[in-house]
Amino acid sequence: MKKKEHIPTYLKPLLFHKKPLEIVEYFRKNVNGKINKKSLLATDLNSKLIHNNKGYKLTFSLNRPITSNLVGEVIKKVEFIEKKDTFIIDSLFLNSTNLDGDYEGAINAFYSKGFTVKQAYYHRLIIPLEKEIAFHFNLEDCTFNTDLGYVSRTGVKALINSETIYANVIHQGSPKRYYLSIESQLKQTFEEFSDKAFAVQKGIGYLCGHLAGGEGYFFVYSKQKMEIPKYYGYHDIRPPIRSIYTPLHTNPYGYLDKKKNLAEKYYKNKTLQPVSFHQFSILCQRLYDSLEFSSAILLMLESCLATLLFMPGGFAIVLENLSDIIMADDKLKLAPIKDKNLSKTIRKECTDVVQKYSASISSEDLKVLLGRIEQINQTTNKERLRAPFKKLGISLLPEDIKVLESRNDFLHGRVPDFTNEGATRSLDRINQDLYYASMRFYTLLNMLILKWIGFDNYVLNHPKIREIQCGIKLKEDYYRKL
Repeated sequence: MKKKEHIPTYLKPLLFHKKPLEIVEYFRKNVNGKINKKSLLATDLNSKLIHNNKGYKLTFSLNRPITSNLVGEVIKKVEFIEKKDTFIIDSLFLNSTNLDGDYEGAINAFYSKGFTVKQAYYHRLIIPLEKEIAFHFNLEDCTFNTDLGYVSRTGVKALINSETIYANVIHQGSPKRYYLSIESQLKQTFEEFSDKAFAVQKGIGYLCGHLAGGEGYFFVYSKQKMEIPKYYGYHDIRPPIRSIYTPLHTNPYGYLDKKKNLAEKYYKNKTLQPVSFHQFSILCQRLYDSLEFSSAILLMLESCLATLLFMPGGFAIVLENLSDIIMADDKLKLAPIKDKNLSKTIRKECTDVVQKYSASISSEDLKVLLGRIEQINQTTNKERLRAPFKKLGISLLPEDIKVLESRNDFLHGRVPDFTNEGATRSLDRINQDLYYASMRFYTLLNMLILKWIGFDNYVLNHPKIREIQCGIKLKEDYYRKL
């Protein structure tokens, strides 16, 4: 009897990527057409939609010497007619011209005429990539089947508000050109889909160190099969971020090339696990729900690319924000005076005493004193930063605490001296201290975020992995267990 072929658990029905990619590639090769806009003083002007590494621009000629300069004007809702289709250019900023009336303008978005953000459709977003996003060592992947002619495991999925959002890295051509495709099979408005797609985009960016961005091509379908788009268009999106840092990596040989025996132990025992579908869903749901958390993740990604002067300070700010997000209402428990009424009474009595002697205090000094009284029950920065680790049951090492306590140094422009070299510290040592703090902060942030979404495996211990670059020898493991 023939053995039954195993079908992967997450294998979806055929996905139709071929037509969208044809459209993307067509527009990225420049398109001739005409524009029809009465505010441009003429109709049916020959024009060209030109793609470059900054997005799109539109060129056209008035076919006569100009009598007035339109440079600097922003023209809304310009119709661009291309063969059989008409597109609406959302906003055209005219930025250059010549004496013959040839103009060039920057474009932020264009879309098929008739498209509306208010009506519910099925949606797909495609983002061209400069380099493939690799999921396998960071995220539980899922298999998908595409009409591009292959079955692939380069897919992930997330549940947001009980709706499954699929993200797939697809490719075509030789050499291969890569794209990130994000879609939903639930009918909804464009804005509803966009918010969920951006949450998944940021979740992937955080876990894989690669936030796709720059250009977003959206495709709108009237049928759930999502084969032939009813409308489509383009929109500028935030620039891509590609970092060498990731919070976890399940291939130990990738980081322990000089510790092959240890790497083999991790590998054989299957010690290292990726973020699961369920955990990724929690991450994306929180990115979708919280603007504060979403902003913190973006700042964290941007800090990964910052210079040594700004990197540790950026991570320290994210740590403060994350502390407030994770602690939520528990922040009140950190205050020295736990009782709200007692705190209010003490502040009032302190204020009364200062007001009693206000005649002997300048108005500016009085304002300072009263402001400090209002903050008398404020949690110390030390407790504020350590609290979320305690809440989540994460044990801190002595070196962790040392870096947490250096937070004020970075905010005041000082570089902590982690090796106690004093005033004779060299510039190289200062840079190493900045990098060491950055890697320690980054690891601590990852421990908080991943533990908060339910991950209980191992994260990369970056200060240990990069101890040569940091110039500090550590008796720590290369991975830290949550």
